[in-house]
Amino acid sequence: MMMDSKFMASQTLRTNVLFLLIIFSYVLAVKATVSYDNKAILIDGKRRILISGSIHYPRSTPEYNFQGRYDLVGFIKQVQSAGLYVHLRIGPYVCAEWNLGGFPTWLKYIPGISFRTDDAPFKAEMQRFTEKIVNMMKAEKLFEPQGGPIILSQIENEYELVEYQIGRPGVDYKNWAAGMAVGLGTGINACNGFYCENFLPNKNYKPKMWTEVWTGWFSSFGDPVPYRPVEDLAYAVTRFIQNNGSFFNYYMYHGGTNFGRTSGGPFIATSYDYDAPIDEYGLPREPKFTHLRNLHRAIKLAEPALVSNNPIVASLGKNQEAHVFKSKSGVCAAFLSNYDPTYSVKVRFGNGQYDLPPWSVSILPDCRTESFNTAKVNINGLHLKMVASGGTFGWQSYTEGIATANDKNAFTANGLKEQISVTWDTTDYLWYMTDVTIGANEGFLKTRNLPVLTVKSAGHALQVFVNGQSIGTAYGSNADPRLTFSSRVNLKAGINKIALLSAGLPREPKFTHLRNLHRAIKLAEPALVSNNPIVASLGKNQEAHVFKSKSGVCAAFLSNYDPTYSVKVRFGNGQYDLPPWSVSILPDCRTESFNTAKVNINGLHLKMVASGGTFGWQSYTEGIATANDKNAFTANGLKEQISVTWDTTDYLWYMTDVTIGANEGFLKTRNLPVLTVKSAGHALQVFVNGQSIGTAYGSNADPRLTFSSRVNLKAGINKIALLSAGVGLANIGLHFDQWNVGVLGPVTLGGLNTGTWDMSRWTWSYKKGLAGETLNLYSFQGSSSVKWAGGSSLTIKYPLTWYKTTFDAPGGTEPLALDMSSMGKGEIWINGQSIGRHFAASKASGSCGTCSYTGIFKEKKCLSGCGMPTQKWYHVPRSWLNPSGNLLVVFEEWGGDPRGISLVKRTK
Repeated sequence: MMMDSKFMASQTLRTNVLFLLIIFSYVLAVKATVSYDNKAILIDGKRRILISGSIHYPRSTPEYNFQGRYDLVGFIKQVQSAGLYVHLRIGPYVCAEWNLGGFPTWLKYIPGISFRTDDAPFKAEMQRFTEKIVNMMKAEKLFEPQGGPIILSQIENEYELVEYQIGRPGVDYKNWAAGMAVGLGTGINACNGFYCENFLPNKNYKPKMWTEVWTGWFSSFGDPVPYRPVEDLAYAVTRFIQNNGSFFNYYMYHGGTNFGRTSGGPFIATSYDYDAPIDEYGLPREPKFTHLRNLHRAIKLAEPALVSNNPIVASLGKNQEAHVFKSKSGVCAAFLSNYDPTYSVKVRFGNGQYDLPPWSVSILPDCRTESFNTAKVNINGLHLKMVASGGTFGWQSYTEGIATANDKNAFTANGLKEQISVTWDTTDYLWYMTDVTIGANEGFLKTRNLPVLTVKSAGHALQVFVNGQSIGTAYGSNADPRLTFSSRVNLKAGINKIALLSAGLPREPKFTHLRNLHRAIKLAEPALVSNNPIVASLGKNQEAHVFKSKSGVCAAFLSNYDPTYSVKVRFGNGQYDLPPWSVSILPDCRTESFNTAKVNINGLHLKMVASGGTFGWQSYTEGIATANDKNAFTANGLKEQISVTWDTTDYLWYMTDVTIGANEGFLKTRNLPVLTVKSAGHALQVFVNGQSIGTAYGSNADPRLTFSSRVNLKAGINKIALLSAGVGLANIGLHFDQWNVGVLGPVTLGGLNTGTWDMSRWTWSYKKGLAGETLNLYSFQGSSSVKWAGGSSLTIKYPLTWYKTTFDAPGGTEPLALDMSSMGKGEIWINGQSIGRHFAASKASGSCGTCSYTGIFKEKKCLSGCGMPTQKWYHVPRSWLNPSGNLLVVFEEWGGDPRGISLVKRTK
């Protein structure tokens, strides 16, 4: 079973009864150093604001032996060695987008069991599991009273979501769970959600705790990728703290990867990145990581005042207020809030004025100095820091020749080819070569009025060689990558060799920020070139440079030379916010179009670069299952998939024969019959007489599917084979453990002489799993048990095909990933370990566009990647690789081209 939790819902706020338990109260009968009151958790008698982040250790890959990634004891000991406390969320129900919510599949087949209700078989298994985890922790002395790092523990998760639907048995189960855990009838309820500032504990002597601060949202195959602006996340946390919050835990702080078949949902993607502060590959996601770190520093500076007393709340305006915390000793901290989602304001507090952007909170740890504002994102930490390593290089050079049509791997085609369709982006470069034959009577040979060569390119850069000499270069831009090269060329009589080297390319946010600067300068250009500026003082370290032409064109530059303080200045009829050490450009003397310190970094996406090298693929296509196969069996009617497979495989074959009489009308009219298959999910591929005739799949929102297609049947016996595939078991919802998977019908064949046949109650044959799974084709030993084809015999774009290759580990320490965009659907293994399901055939549909951090956040507010595969890159843990000879195996369910797979490095 897995620990920790996540709850799938669209609400922005959800209060959940979570039974947060102080661990000592049921572990050891000794005086503990952890307790709580109405203000906070007390550690060694001292109130503390606790800041926590969720990490699911099976979704991460540390370099030491994790015993299959599930060594809980080893993980907690590593956390302890880092000097951190642990909030242990035992479950056993965790949700977490994990297969079946963290429960093992065998549990649902215990006779008479009903999950998460007042059910004796379930309660017995839950108590057995909980006691096992507690005893494991006690044996290793990991609880805080034993000198360990565990200060909090949690059982159950988000039970309020189903408690009232279940009714009285749900209430009885909740009370039993609390009593089982602590031997008492009490616990601490807590909150999960995007916002929890208005949550209150169920007793006034308990602290206010937020166990899941949703830093983003999970990705589902077929849906766009959600993200949460850090300004809103920081705003939500700060509002919680200013409203007496004392503990908050980010879900997730590092999301990781759903390796193997662990993802739930169904249709949860293999990536569990979650837009977390530490990304799937273990690297900081900026600016989220640094901005939250700065928030935590500000909260810790304010902590003495925060835990001393409840705040005094004072209005600062229509949508603005101050929360002021003061201790008896005189320690003071203030939170100044602007709840307006549209307008910035200047507020007076104490003896100072403070600029509050829309939808933001400023923290003043001493009630005077602003140390943090949730909407003012400082990204200085995004710059690389480089120091000289000492020594100099002794260079040698090698100049490669200009490509020719006779080179190895060169090929010829009519017309000009699009670059990426040839290179598949395995290189930046493509040579275009041709010969130009000049007759001896060409006039320019005498006049020397040389001909002009013009080349138009879709981008991004071009170098032109004529007869072995470079005659020039050209390149486009981010705004317009297209380019035109035009130059006179010195050609000779006879054959001239033309070679064009096309190169595809930027560093963010520098590239985009400078591009925006250039646009602003160009907007101001008419005024800039018309006259010298009039310089006017706007303050001690501020001034305006105003350019005006005789025709009335005006542009202004408002400067703040102060290296420390932001200011608000008046110019013309407006007010303008100038960050420290910055200049604002007003191309019309009214509207700010650019400020040098206000960097828009929405375009900062993952940066992947090719690791070098190519794969030499081999293929093996397995046969379509038949009723005569080993381990196939026959039954009347359609069977629920998981009841047959027990989730030991994603796949179940449903097979039957359809006998068509020679007098069927469609055999003459060719008005083919229609096969319709209704399935509870999750994906389906239909084979008729050994040929795939199509696929269908559901979604996270509705896993059910319907396949309907005309089928070309012959007189006599026709073989129907339906390959049903699961894409993770449900992990949330009322009685989610009872949700069905597989072909449950009806299955019909319409358009026959007698109308429509219902095949649902026919005799069907079944076979669990794939032949390749049985042979362990993904392992070194298993892969040698079949004959593979390579070279010109490589099978591509064909269903039920296995691919294998070997490769050496790339140099360096950067995280690695596989670009799987050329494939359809299936699974990936490295050295016998499953990376997870791949599903590039599932394109994201939704509404993607610009997203403001202001206003209430919901999981579908900020989306990216519409029209693209939900997941393109699949994490390859370096800890799984050998220096050389690594085995990569890909199963392709629907049909793909492995030649487009590449190994890439995740760079900062």
